[in-house]
Amino acid sequence: MSSAKFYTLAPMRTSTILASVHVSSSYPAQNVLDYNRNTQCRGSSTSSIRIDISFGTTQTIRGLIIDIRNYALHNVNGVDRYANLTTFISNGPALPRTQPLLANSFSIDYSCNTFRLTFNSGSPNVQLGMIALCHVYELANRHQVPSMGGRTPLVTQTILKGGKRYSSVENQNGVKVLQQKYFLSSSSELTIMKNIFKESAELGLPFVLVDGDEDPLMLYWDSPISWQEIDHEVYEASCSFVEVPYIESGKTF
Repeated sequence: MSSAKFYTLAPMRTSTILASVHVSSSYPAQNVLDYNRNTQCRGSSTSSIRIDISFGTTQTIRGLIIDIRNYALHNVNGVDRYANLTTFISNGPALPRTQPLLANSFSIDYSCNTFRLTFNSGSPNVQLGMIALCHVYELANRHQVPSMGGRTPLVTQTILKGGKRYSSVENQNGVKVLQQKYFLSSSSELTIMKNIFKESAELGLPFVLVDGDEDPLMLYWDSPISWQEIDHEVYEASCSFVEVPYIESGKTF
């Protein structure tokens, strides 16, 4: 048994790029908002780059997901939070570079309108696959059924009227399917699981799972959530997820 953190991307549905500095016009900052690790935003030079992301309204944020393709060469220098377009709140910490997909949960909730992210300089230029400001949920009791072969999901995205984005999976050849059971010790924990489903599957969005000390995984729900009450207010929830593949440069599926 180990705890698991779920990072849901619901706050990003109305997000836009307010400004970007030292970003390539061929690999624009908008690529970090398409829920797809395999498109890129790149620096236009070896200078540090800056990306300002606005939600358009105040959101409550508890976590941050960043995919740095060349993570061994680049750090996240800062995560600055703004209450509105001009009112600065506080700096966030620089983040470590231990794997491409970084998941960082804050110690408190932040109500803010805009985040400003900066990345250090270096050669070759920084390559970003994704940035997401997230809600974070944690569940303590989990039993994992062995992974098995399945489909390779490739992501497509539709921009709806009003600018909201809806992403979906196109099924191709085999990749990992994760089947897991969560033992929920109260109706409150069942509500948490339902909220995770609502903020990902029901919105057509992926989520990021950090299971104990394992590396983060970007996943989609493979089927609707199901649960049964196995004792008074004790539930067993069954979940099935498919992994979004991380495609190395120059390779295709």
